[in-house]
Amino acid sequence: MAQANVNVAQTNVQTYQLTYTNKKSLRDQNIISDYELQTAENDLASQTALLNQAQAQLVNAQKNLSYTQVVSPSDGVVGTIPYRIGSLVSSSVTTPLTTVSEISDMYVYFFMTEKQLLEITRKSGPIQLSINNMPPVQLQLADGTIYPQTGKVETISGVIDQTTGSVNMRATFPNPNQVLRSGGTGVVLIPHVVPNSLVIPQKATYEIQDKKFVYKVVNSTVADSVLVKSTEVSTLDMDDGKNYLVTNGLHAGDSIVAEGVSSLRDSTYIKPVTPEEYDAKVKSMGQTPPATGKATKEETKKKPKE
Repeated sequence: MAQANVNVAQTNVQTYQLTYTNKKSLRDQNIISDYELQTAENDLASQTALLNQAQAQLVNAQKNLSYTQVVSPSDGVVGTIPYRIGSLVSSSVTTPLTTVSEISDMYVYFFMTEKQLLEITRKSGPIQLSINNMPPVQLQLADGTIYPQTGKVETISGVIDQTTGSVNMRATFPNPNQVLRSGGTGVVLIPHVVPNSLVIPQKATYEIQDKKFVYKVVNSTVADSVLVKSTEVSTLDMDDGKNYLVTNGLHAGDSIVAEGVSSLRDSTYIKPVTPEEYDAKVKSMGQTPPATGKATKEETKKKPKE
């Protein structure tokens, strides 16, 4: 429609241009008056203005037409589309047409406590230097599996949240197979190496008033039994959910009770069994031994723990 109006206006301009040229020739021969020539000139100017107006309307119509083709500024995964074909949308509509997530590299946001941040900065220095020295991190997905690609911590917030006492951090993970999706959840695993550490299973401990204890085997023996005594241990705040890193209370070579600590009392004699004997006893009772069966007592060992 706008293009048609431009074509009509151009034709009218050409017609009035011929009229003006003809009247100008007649005026030069004193056949017509100045009034008729001036009228022809004004008509030509009026049609020229109409042509300019039609051309402006055409440009506006072309811009409006371009808005009907929406192109995403980036490649990615398209979310839900709330509109159907034929729906009327405009700039005043608050609901977006859709959401496009660029997921070739995924940002994973997580939090670290103020105490953990202080520990890192004391070892590595200022925030930026700490970020550069941080090892690659892993991501545990919602189903418990470990994401195969490692990530890199890139930013640490400079402000501590007064409500939670934590700082916001961001790690970037490559996502070549598009396993990660926007809005997903997981657990960020930051490796922490403690050389020459004592590692004990968490189920070998019990707590009394926020203190951790284990039953330590002492040298006193009666027949095939050994004496166990309750011993307080100190552990690191960080753990893997299954084991503790002991910082005080035990030494390399000490033996502790690893199973059934809830039924023991201090200064009790027990008969230790090997893992094989424990599994055989469980099977004889018609039960399936646990996948991580332990002996009644376990010797602590020194080994690095991540």
